[in-house]
Amino acid sequence: MDGRRIRIREPQRCGQEVIFRVWEDSLPPKHPARLIWEVLGRMNLDAFVCGARVQPDQAGRSLVSRRMVLALWGYAFTRGIIHAREIARLLKDNDIGFRWIAADLNVNHSLLSDFLRANGPAIESLFTDVLGALMHQGLLFLTDHVVAQDGTRLQANAGAGSFRAPAALEECRQQAELQLKAILARMDDPPLTERQQAARERGAKEVLSRVLLASKIAGELQERRIASKDKRQQASQARASVTDPEARFMKMPNGGFAPGYNLQLAVVGSPMGGAVAVIGLRVVDLGTDKGSLLYMRDEVQRRTGRLIPSVLVDSDHLTLQELREACDEKLQVISCVPEKWTRMGDPVIDSWTSEMRQEPFKTAYRARKSLVERVNCVFKDTFGIRRVPVRGLRYVLGFCTLAGLMFNIVQFGSALVS
Repeated sequence: MDGRRIRIREPQRCGQEVIFRVWEDSLPPKHPARLIWEVLGRMNLDAFVCGARVQPDQAGRSLVSRRMVLALWGYAFTRGIIHAREIARLLKDNDIGFRWIAADLNVNHSLLSDFLRANGPAIESLFTDVLGALMHQGLLFLTDHVVAQDGTRLQANAGAGSFRAPAALEECRQQAELQLKAILARMDDPPLTERQQAARERGAKEVLSRVLLASKIAGELQERRIASKDKRQQASQARASVTDPEARFMKMPNGGFAPGYNLQLAVVGSPMGGAVAVIGLRVVDLGTDKGSLLYMRDEVQRRTGRLIPSVLVDSDHLTLQELREACDEKLQVISCVPEKWTRMGDPVIDSWTSEMRQEPFKTAYRARKSLVERVNCVFKDTFGIRRVPVRGLRYVLGFCTLAGLMFNIVQFGSALVS
C-alpha cells in the first residue's frame, strides 16, 4: 500500500426509492401467462359464476375474477406447480408471471383451493367448450387423425398408514365423534373467536365424514371379498383410508404399490407429428385398464358430438367380451394381440386377431406411444402431477380435467387467438 485509501461503497438502507411498475409491460408478448389469459378471455366463463347472487340496493363483496383464478392454475401447471400454497407464496414474492395475472388483486391459497372444489362441473363444461372451439376452427379432426387411449396411475393424497380395517375404523369413528363433541362444547381457555371456532368445527366434521365413508367402503369391499371365488381374497381383510376413503392400493409405474387413482386419457393427433389434444378423461379407483374402451368412446362422443371410428390401445385394455361388443358396434380397436390369445374359436375374435397381425395395422399401432405417452409425460413431468393434491374421485377428476384443459390451451393457444 502506498498510503492512499481504497474507496469502498457500502449499502445505504436509510434512503428511499420510488418504483413505478406497469404490470402489462412486465411480460414478453409470447409468455405462457399471456397466452393462457388471452384464450380464457375468448371463452364463455358464465358457468363459474352461476351460483353468485346479486342483492339489489345492498352493498356486497365483489366476486374475484374467475378468469384470473383459472389463469393462475393454468400457468402454475406450465411451471410444474400443483399446490395452492405454492402459488400463493409465489404471488406474495411477486413472481413476475403470477403477479402479472393477478395484478393488484390479493389471492390466498384458500381461494385457489375452494375454486377447485366448487367448480368441477364448470371446468368440465369449459373443457368441452375448448374442444368445440378447436373443431370449429379446423384444428381438431377426429376422422382424419388418430385417437389413442391409455391409462396411467397417479399417487393419491394419502399414505399407506392411513388404511384401516373395519375394527380399527370403528375406533376412529368413536374418537372423531368425541373430538367433535369436545369442540362443540367450547371448552377452550381463552375462548376462541367465532371464526376460529367455525374452522375447528368444520375440520372435525370433515374428519368424521371421511371416517364414516371409509367404514362404508371397507364394508362393501369386505362383502365383495367374501363373495369372491378366490380363497386368498376371502381370507384377507378389506381396508380403507381415513385420509382419502376412495383411494385404492394399486401398482405404480415405478413397480411398487401405493394408494392411487387410475387416470384414463383419450388423445387425438396426427401420427406424422404436430400438436395433440386431450379429448376424453376418466378417473377410476381400479388398478386395471380393462373395461374402459366403450366408456371412453361414449365419453368422447359426449364431448365432441362425433363417434370415433377407431382407437389405438395397448393389450392391457382388452377383454374378449368388450372386444366383441366393440366389433359389433363398428369401433375398430387397433392393438397388439395378447400373447395368450391364439385360436379362440370365436369368428369375430379370430378375424380381429388375423387383421392385427398384418403389417398395416402393426404400423398404425406404432403411433400410439407418440400420441398418448407424450401426454402422460407432460402431465407427470412438465405439470408435476405424479401425486394429486386433492382427495376423492370427484375432485381428482376435476383436477385432472383442468390439467387436460390447460394442456389443450398450451398446445393450440396460439392458433386459437390468431
